[in-house]
Amino acid sequence: MADQIDNSNAFEGEGKGDSRPKKVEWEISVPEKTPRRSLFRRKEFKTLWKLKKWARIALVIILPLCLMAMIKYFIIDKKSAGALKSNQMPPKTVPEKKTALFVMATPEANVYLNGASRGKAPVKMEDLSVGKHKLELKNPDFADSLIAEITWPLDKDDTISYAFQTPKMSSLEVITDRETQVYVDKEFRGAISSLLIQNLAPGKHQVLLRNSEIWGNWTTETTLKPGKRVRLEHHWNTGSLSVNAEPWGTVFIDDKKTEATPLFIETIAVGRHKLRVVREGIPEDYKEEIVIVKGETTEVSIDN
Repeated sequence: MADQIDNSNAFEGEGKGDSRPKKVEWEISVPEKTPRRSLFRRKEFKTLWKLKKWARIALVIILPLCLMAMIKYFIIDKKSAGALKSNQMPPKTVPEKKTALFVMATPEANVYLNGASRGKAPVKMEDLSVGKHKLELKNPDFADSLIAEITWPLDKDDTISYAFQTPKMSSLEVITDRETQVYVDKEFRGAISSLLIQNLAPGKHQVLLRNSEIWGNWTTETTLKPGKRVRLEHHWNTGSLSVNAEPWGTVFIDDKKTEATPLFIETIAVGRHKLRVVREGIPEDYKEEIVIVKGETTEVSIDN
């Protein structure tokens, strides 16, 4: 800014009859130039230089490294990443290979996975959850079973097959109205009116009931199921037999010797029997197959 101008005497003598202009002197004051502030004053520069030597070295090393890292990140890396992204092909998706487990059993068995039923074998299992699973095969007719642990997923299709080997034993209960000799598969099992036979193998068995007092023989075939009990009841039905011979003779019924004629047997088991009469003086025995009917008397007369 310009200093104020003193012009109080610019027209000195004006109004005093002096018409000549007078010389006017202007005084302009110019402000001195302010010196520019240097980047580092000398005093400040000296203070900075007085830093420790390791700090100066660190500044010299770190600042260029930071600059280089910024250039690499913002310029070089981004350009390389963009070029790689544009040229990179999308990855190929490989479909996951599915595997299956086939469960088979002989004979038929119930299949359980982690305690839950999966039906009867054969069973195909797939799409199980990842991890370990408990597999069981059971057959109610057998004492043995299969318990296995499988880990899913499998590397490839697999098969588990099991053959049951130990069937559950069966039992046979025999009940009659008379004391009876019991034979199972030609093996004597006891003489009693009520008999329980245990630990018999499943399957078919021949049962013979014999009562020697009434010449009773009764044969039947029964089928036992694994782990089951079969009850067999038999009632001895009877009839009567009368035998007369001339001349007299000794009577054999089912090859069992009885008494001489005339003979009357009040109680004899119904059914077929072999009758044989041996008479003195007659070389040939009399033989006949007779049939006893329930509640009736069968009469046999031998004249010659």
